Amino acid sequence: MTPIDYARHMVELARRAGAEQCDVYVRAYDESEVTVRLGETEKLVEAGSKSLGLRVINGGRTAVCSTADLREESLARLAKETVELALISAPDEYAGLPSADDLARPGSDSLQLYDERLGSLTTDEKVRMAKACEAAAFGVDARNRIRPRRLR
Repeated sequence: MTPIDYARHMVELARRAGAEQCDVYVRAYDESEVTVRLGETEKLVEAGSKSLGLRVINGGRTAVCSTADLREESLARLAKETVELALISAPDEYAGLPSADDLARPGSDSLQLYDERLGSLTTDEKVRMAKACEAAAFGVDARNRIRPRRLR
């Protein structure tokens, strides 16, 4: 399932469990970290994760729960338990989802904070980029130097 499929499915499960209002966030990402020291790869980490969170608002009572277990039975349990937790929380007269007019519009990413091309880089390309960045930093100013580690 895609992240949007998970979100839609979770809203459906929450509604069936008794949610009056609810919203879902889905996180699905791959992470890479490359550390270069003196032109050599010192550390390379690659990891991935998927999780989702559900907020339920019933009569001004709010509960938020999350999980990284995306199996069907876990999602159904999350929906049920989040609705149950909302029932025992203190009411807040201001709790509720924003109106549609207050939401961001699709395609309005004018800040351009993410470059989708990064996700398609190979590990070798990431290592080459890290080495190029280090070489560029060393080339700008002679003070940008790392002394080799000395073992005692």
